[in-house]
Amino acid sequence: MRSGEWKYIRYFSKENDRKKYLPDASINGEQPIYEELFNLEDDPNEQNNLAQNPEYKEILNAHRKRCQELVVELAQ
Repeated sequence: MRSGEWKYIRYFSKENDRKKYLPDASINGEQPIYEELFNLEDDPNEQNNLAQNPEYKEILNAHRKRCQELVVELAQ
């Protein structure tokens, strides 16, 4: 998911997600097994994953929330 200067990516277990196109596990609240957060203005080559950096926790949480909203909307 991209939003202006940010790019957020999350990955789920294919086994838990039943290998479906629509992420059923995501819709049901499963936590991602891996996340990436990039500041595209400062890091256009996406070399510095900020998802684990506590300084970006609010930005990460906002993108988690919006991504979840989009997944649910898509599934409807």
